[in-house]
Amino acid sequence: MNILMIITYIMLAIVLFYILNYFDANNKNSNLIHIVLPVVYIVLLASLLKFLDLTIWCDFLFLIIIFELIIRLIYVKKVMEQENLVNSSYYIKIYGLSILFSCLINTMFISKVEEILPTAEEIRPGLWFLIIIFIYLVIKDNIKIDITKDTNTFIEKKEEYVVVSYAKLKNMYSDSIITSTKELIPVVYAIMVYENYKRPKVLRNLDNIKYRFSKKQIKMGIMQITSKKIIDDYQSIELAVKKLEKITLKLKTTAKKKTNKIDTEEVIKNYYGKIDSSDVIDIYNKIIDFNKK
Repeated sequence: MNILMIITYIMLAIVLFYILNYFDANNKNSNLIHIVLPVVYIVLLASLLKFLDLTIWCDFLFLIIIFELIIRLIYVKKVMEQENLVNSSYYIKIYGLSILFSCLINTMFISKVEEILPTAEEIRPGLWFLIIIFIYLVIKDNIKIDITKDTNTFIEKKEEYVVVSYAKLKNMYSDSIITSTKELIPVVYAIMVYENYKRPKVLRNLDNIKYRFSKKQIKMGIMQITSKKIIDDYQSIELAVKKLEKITLKLKTTAKKKTNKIDTEEVIKNYYGKIDSSDVIDIYNKIIDFNKK
């Protein structure tokens, strides 16, 4: 195996990474997809490589799945900054099976045959079997697998992520949140944690670069404020605070019963308008609970 082969495998792993992401976004059975699709992927690649008379390149195709796992972990931990949400047990189970199956297919099938794809005559006996399986899956509508993310573990990791992110962001931006309405401070952090989760620093920097070429109005800064010019994280916080203060004042003046107490959940809902704000409210409540401890 040479450097060119390794680089090619890494490029093919990046393609697999995007394919799996597409299915994650559009398929309920991402667990099954992550096990089966990589195996199908290397089988199709083996067929193409043998057709191109690059049979020697087929001996280590299972490495593509290992490279894809490394790329995914780097993406989640470094780009998305979601290390606290990584479920190690989930990755070991799902990718363990995928790598195991791909190794078996690679060594026992791909490396020992000249042609990967069957002829029309060879396909016919299994055609009706595949049709029956397809009809079964359509009728059943959903196929479940025991190897799933543990719900409780994920919720615990989500809570841990919120607390860790809150502490980290508070340390970085506490001096930037200037408001006389102290009840809004945890609201600001809740929005900050949520928006930073969706659009971490690396992606925001890419947005700024993209803006320099397109000049189109986009969301910027850690608070993801829509702007016609480049703004940094600190400016986005300042603009978000002003918007929250205006919403608070409006809610107070329009309230039927005059009170000094602020309905923070209503403030968050008004801040996001028609967009679902339940996740931000959930983060806000976790921050409040953490501050009480």
